[in-house]
Amino acid sequence: MNLADKGQEEGDTNAPKPKHRVQIVASSSKSEDKRPKMDHTIRMRGNVLIQNPAQEWKVRSCELNGSFLTFFRKQKMVAAIDLEQVGDINVLRQIKDSAGQGFIFSLHLKEGRYFNVRVTMYDDALNWVKVLV
Repeated sequence: MNLADKGQEEGDTNAPKPKHRVQIVASSSKSEDKRPKMDHTIRMRGNVLIQNPAQEWKVRSCELNGSFLTFFRKQKMVAAIDLEQVGDINVLRQIKDSAGQGFIFSLHLKEGRYFNVRVTMYDDALNWVKVLV
């Protein structure tokens, strides 16, 4: 219901009737649309371990789409990193602890925070780093 219909229902016969219907049409001209294009194509997906502030490793589903690295737990998004905010990405080292054997790569954000991400295979760590840079 539009505002003109609402006014007429309430007994206001002087309510203006719309002369034209407005149709919103997306512009295909690049010169008219200055907004950046959102890319939702999933470039990489997999299960990783991320390190929480208590230095514990937590399993998360991870996907890279467009300019975001997104982490999920039970299909619920728990974190998203805008790749524009990432300064350095490094493959750090091999690790073996109670969570098993794996390889860590680190995302250093420009604001000073960092995220350690762990995968089981060295090739997987290299693939993530190659796609992220």
